[in-house]
Amino acid sequence: MRKVRTASGAVAVQVVRKEAGKLQVIAHIGSAHTDGELGILLEKARQLVDGDQEVLDFEAPTTTKEPTTTSGNHPRV
Repeated sequence: MRKVRTASGAVAVQVVRKEAGKLQVIAHIGSAHTDGELGILLEKARQLVDGDQEVLDFEAPTTTKEPTTTSGNHPRV
């Protein structure tokens, strides 16, 4: 996604990809004249990029390791 200032002063929201070192516009989402409009356009662009994919909500198990202590005779250097 990128935001580009237009000649009229609006902010255009585009979905782009980089191919052979150049940006290629995949979709022009729209032009915003207010912060509210910009937020809506950015959300639409996010949905297009993510493909309306749901976010997985899970908790990863955490492990707590006890500190290990070593003993022995180690020569000092």
